[in-house]
Amino acid sequence: MQNVLDSKDEKVSVMISSELYHEFQKKIEGTGFSSVDDYINFILLSSIGKKSEDLSNEDSEIITARLKTLGYL
Repeated sequence: MQNVLDSKDEKVSVMISSELYHEFQKKIEGTGFSSVDDYINFILLSSIGKKSEDLSNEDSEIITARLKTLGYL
């Protein structure tokens, strides 16, 4: 299963404070996000306007499920 958040693209590191990282850890507890990296990738994709029509049906369903788990839908 290919997930937009687990793309085959080469990965690079981004540095954030440990305090911010721990805040993200708390925020994803009980959600469909398996890691802080997945959550941050989701936020960044959203911020650059990645549209649902650019995603596969499977990816769109995964994101919709995560948004429901977070209480946004």
